[in-house]
Amino acid sequence: MTDTEGRTVQRVTRILARADLSGLSPAPPDEYAPEAEDLVRRARRGALTAEDIRQVWRHWFDDGLPGHPDTELRQLAARITVTVGLTPPLHRPQREGTTPR
Repeated sequence: MTDTEGRTVQRVTRILARADLSGLSPAPPDEYAPEAEDLVRRARRGALTAEDIRQVWRHWFDDGLPGHPDTELRQLAARITVTVGLTPPLHRPQREGTTPR
C-alpha cells in the first residue's frame, strides 16, 4: 500500500469510527481499518452504495446492519466515496514510446 493509499484508508477509518456502526462507543481509532480498506477498494471502482456497506459489515462482523436505515448508510457511502475520490490512485508514469500494460 502506498503512502497516499494508507492516508486514504486512515481517513476512511476515522469516518467509520465516528459512524461506529457496530456500537462500540467509542470505537478504538483503528477498529475499522480492515473494513476501511475493503471500502476504499470498492470506492476506487465506483460510487459506494448502502449495500456495499452492508456487504462489508456482513463479511467482517456477520452483521447486515439491520438497525441502520438505508438513508444513513447511503450518506456514509457518499461520504466515503467523496473522500476516496479526493485522493486519486497513483499510477506509475509511462516512459515515452511504451504502452501501459
